[in-house]
Amino acid sequence: MSEKQMQAFIWIVVNSKGGVGKTFTAREFIATMLHYFTKKQITLLFVDDNNNVSTKDNDVFRIEKYNVKDGIEASQTSFFNVLNGEHVVIDAGGGNDTNFIIDGITQLGLNEYVRFIIPILKDEDDVENLVKTHSRIRNVAPDAEITIVLNKATSTDKETLKCDFPFLFKDKELLSDDIKKIMSDKKVSIATIVETELFSRLKISEINHTLYTLGSNIIDSVQRLKDASKGDKKDYAGVLAKTLFHKQCNDYFKDVYLPFFKKCGFKI
Repeated sequence: MSEKQMQAFIWIVVNSKGGVGKTFTAREFIATMLHYFTKKQITLLFVDDNNNVSTKDNDVFRIEKYNVKDGIEASQTSFFNVLNGEHVVIDAGGGNDTNFIIDGITQLGLNEYVRFIIPILKDEDDVENLVKTHSRIRNVAPDAEITIVLNKATSTDKETLKCDFPFLFKDKELLSDDIKKIMSDKKVSIATIVETELFSRLKISEINHTLYTLGSNIIDSVQRLKDASKGDKKDYAGVLAKTLFHKQCNDYFKDVYLPFFKKCGFKI
């Protein structure tokens, strides 16, 4: 068991830009990852000005919502759960919400328990937001570990990533000074989320599950398929389709989730 598995952290998913996949990363990857290792329900906090998130509690996570207007005091009890060995995942909204969380954690004296996750997309303007967010974090938490998440990547292949995110993987002499500074930061790691239609299908057919929970039930799904093969053909067709979907979830978990976990510092 690694040190990070033994010590609880506050995992803060931030980016000064909205729409880069913060909620998706917090819910489907970070909270899922922690549940996978701890087998416990993970506290998932949404801190935003509007808090219109529709995510519901399930076996993987328990949802709490806070408005930045209520002040850091409103959510500090959940933050301090980390001192009792409980991981906490925070989905911070963009702009002022990100600053609110970063400043709040510092105000509460919890910097040593924090890991930052910065999801980015392939757009060129993501460079500016990555630089801004990294700089903001380093101003208040110079020793915190940061994982940059390459969201909606085509694959994990290095050459493909160079095409998807050229502003990060150009030849060194072509990189901007700001990006060079980030890439030379020894406490920065890079993880990849490969784009897949599985999550769209998940929303339609398996409400309030995660891709991980479905994939991890593949053995039960296969058994149900065997049982269904002895009955009505129409029932069998439906069970077969669901089993194939669960098998795809399981494959994605092994091919994408587990490498993602390793990049975040967990030993598999």
